[in-house]
Formats: sequence, structure tokens, C-alpha cells
Amino acid sequence: MKAAVRVHPETLYARMQNEVALILRVENKGASRWAEAEVEVPEKLSLAPLAHLHKGRMRVGIVGRNQALEKSVKIYASAYTGAQPYECRLVVFTYDKDGVIDERIELPFQVKCEEQKPAVL
Repeated sequence: MKAAVRVHPETLYARMQNEVALILRVENKGASRWAEAEVEVPEKLSLAPLAHLHKGRMRVGIVGRNQALEKSVKIYASAYTGAQPYECRLVVFTYDKDGVIDERIELPFQVKCEEQKPAVL
């Protein structure tokens, strides 16, 4: 089982409400497995648009042999989000046919937050 994570767009803007999509891709070369992931973001970011939610779980689903699945979740900034890189964590769990954890993959990732540049005429 292979897992990769990416953020789209690559940056958030500081001190305003906006969002990025965290995209998880799980590839399987072996027997079918159920996959899910835990997402953890720092205090200044959130997994909910109007609340402070710092931990969440996303269900990826059953990844068959020689198959890949992608799942995304949004990460939100607020008026309190400063311009700096934020260290986040994603842990992917795969389960075998008996429901026992087969594999655990930790994927640390970074969300960049920058000041918005003024529009140039």
C-alpha cells in the first residue's frame, strides 16, 4: 500500500477566511484493503469552516488490487491565521478482511500561509 498527500492550491492567505483542499491518494498493489485516515491540523487552522475542529477522520473506502483512490478534505483559515508554514499530520490506516489494522502510514505535510498580495492595475 502506498499513500501520498498534496495540497491544492499550494497556499492559504493569512488573516482572511479561505480554504485549501488536502488530497490523499492511496494505491494498492496487493489484496483488497479498507483505508481511512486521521487528519490533524494546528490550532490556527480548522477542518470546519465556522468552528475550531483540529482532528478529523476521513473514510477512503475499499481499495482493490491494482487500484488507486483519492479522497479530499478542506482545511480552512480564519482571521486569526498568521502568515507562516503550518505543520500538519495525516495517518493512514489500512484494514484487512477481518477488520484488523494491517498497516499504518504517517504522512506529515505542510500548509503554507502567506500574506495576500494587493492587486496590481
